[in-house]
Amino acid sequence: MSKVEKSQNETSSAVQKWENTENEPSGTPPAYPQSCPSLETFSCGPDSLPNEILEEIFIYVVYTPGPDETRFPEIKKGIRRIFWRLHCLMAVCSTWRNLVINLPKLWTVIPMAGIHYYLPTSEAVSLALQRSQATSKYRVLHLVAVLSYHLNCPLAPIEHTGLPQYATINIEVQSYSLLYPIAGLLKKVIKFQDPVFLSELSLHHDHCQRPHGGYRFSRPQQNDYLDYQMSDEQYDKLLELLGNVRILRLRNINIHWNTVRLTQVVHFHLQSVVLGNHDELVEFLLMLQHAPRLQTLKLISVDALNRVTNQLYPIPEKIALPELESLVLSDVSFNVLQVVLNSIAPGSHRTKVALTRKSGTTTYDLYHPEGDGSDEEEVQEEVGSKELLDLLKSSNVHTVRYDVSGSKSRWVDQEHLRRMLRSLPSLKSLIMTGWRWDLGVILALKRPRSDKPFPYLTELVIVHGGHIRDARYLPHIAAGHSLRTLVVDGANTLGKHEKIIQRLRGVVPDFRFDPHPEQVEELNHSTWRLW
Repeated sequence: MSKVEKSQNETSSAVQKWENTENEPSGTPPAYPQSCPSLETFSCGPDSLPNEILEEIFIYVVYTPGPDETRFPEIKKGIRRIFWRLHCLMAVCSTWRNLVINLPKLWTVIPMAGIHYYLPTSEAVSLALQRSQATSKYRVLHLVAVLSYHLNCPLAPIEHTGLPQYATINIEVQSYSLLYPIAGLLKKVIKFQDPVFLSELSLHHDHCQRPHGGYRFSRPQQNDYLDYQMSDEQYDKLLELLGNVRILRLRNINIHWNTVRLTQVVHFHLQSVVLGNHDELVEFLLMLQHAPRLQTLKLISVDALNRVTNQLYPIPEKIALPELESLVLSDVSFNVLQVVLNSIAPGSHRTKVALTRKSGTTTYDLYHPEGDGSDEEEVQEEVGSKELLDLLKSSNVHTVRYDVSGSKSRWVDQEHLRRMLRSLPSLKSLIMTGWRWDLGVILALKRPRSDKPFPYLTELVIVHGGHIRDARYLPHIAAGHSLRTLVVDGANTLGKHEKIIQRLRGVVPDFRFDPHPEQVEELNHSTWRLW
């Protein structure tokens, strides 16, 4: 065991007491006074650890999620967590306080927030910038903004020249209009930001008028685009930024993709946008040809409208993405699935699809520019499950997440699940979220003895559905597939049967209890993440 690991173990019990209270917005947590004496005795006495060891521990404590915390924190919670831990570390003793204040690596996150979000104040922003010891060429700072319609937040980090350059920028805004404050803030950022230094750009516009429980397809208007009311000079600078970033994450952000070249991007995440009709979808896909380094492509709730007429859309020649490793398609309609999967050239990449109710529908375009007296712009039509499964089969899908949301029943349909697996013989990973398992239904996962098409699963995840009836069959099912990974919520999912648990540990190398496994987190984007 290294000195750092030993030190972390020795301090863990005391640190955990105040770490567990990090969500308190203000005041002193009840466990905090009791934790301070033990921490102070450990670290501030004559036998205290060397500063370089404490520095490593502090960085680990501030930035690493705890065992019961999500791997990808929501942006507001992530900021609060970081600054709450910094506050607690500084309050232990004067030695720790001085060390924390003078350790620049602990102050790389520069927060900006509306006053009603209970996030760091303008004074905290100034202190963080000062303690980062940043210079105009310092490249590891992270600008994180959580704003509302009114730009009531400290702007000091970007309003003056000579300030440090940011390596990553993450902006989340809740407002009716995209112009304020995302576009306004972004104009200030691009005025001083050197594109060469920026490696990651994340933008999320949370539209206040979006209805709960459903998504209304709506064509983006001109004033919905990010570049609306930008000068030519500002837009050119924005395009230069986009052309240099390695990670690009956009949610409910509209961009004219025919003008963009993502020449350096490695990870591209696009979410909650209506590209228009299939012409715009094809235009977007053609843009990807100019992203030769792209390794991860995520399209989440990305929509496009099909024509009601029988006129076919021009499908581009197969788009080659030679470096692509992972293609993630989540909560997209059948017509979008069809165009994307048929357009991207086969390769060594893994295709991962999260199926929702929308996956079984095609959205048709009823829009008439001249107007026909109808208020409707789109209509949804269900497609047969065979069409969907045939499409997934032809695309050699590696991972399927089958989510209960939007289904008529929360109970697994044994015959439907069995039919789905028979249709996907190349499937390797199955993720079932939110489903309830009745007696005998788990047997739908059992491999047949015959040579009929059926996948050899290497990974099975069953979470958020409660108790699995007939869980005693799971060890046999796992052995039949030669599962390498099996994840369930907890022992309760298996009825707390110790014999079943022991048998599973014997046949599955990576068997574990985890309500928030990375396999689910990778495909879950309901909240905007800090990282």
